[in-house]
Amino acid sequence: MVVAEWLVAVSLYLAPMPVAFAETCVQVPRLAPKVVRSKTVPTNAEILLIMRQQGPSDEFPKGIEVHYLGSAIAGSKKYHVVYTSWVWDHGVRETQRLVFFTGDWRYLGNYGDLLDPPNRMCGNVLYWPYSSKLGNKIVFGISGPPNKVFLDGEFYWFEAGKD
Repeated sequence: MVVAEWLVAVSLYLAPMPVAFAETCVQVPRLAPKVVRSKTVPTNAEILLIMRQQGPSDEFPKGIEVHYLGSAIAGSKKYHVVYTSWVWDHGVRETQRLVFFTGDWRYLGNYGDLLDPPNRMCGNVLYWPYSSKLGNKIVFGISGPPNKVFLDGEFYWFEAGKD
């Protein structure tokens, strides 16, 4: 990344939310191990169990970290968004995923190999602190996340779960 693009990305990340987003956007919490939740949101261990039961078993191995980012609304449908990270190969490699669930916690699927979690959610849009030219958001509809997204100059494909 060139210095100018990096400065734009940092300024977007540090910039306060526009007034238009003040009511509808939620800052995604930093990846802290402890998140205060409502009684309807499972614990990280319960979320991991759901992912292992309903998703591809090889994608959620032992030692994976689970971070609940919040829920998003698309039309009349609610989706839960989770970010996972797993350090492997003796600490040399890391795999991150952005995982989606329905409102009643049915596993939908994930985008794999993301570098960062989103920093803001507004209705049905997830935002990253990247340049808009390089792709900085995922917009999803009533049918769920799109099959392909463009983030930080890379394409990512949605890997749907078992039905």
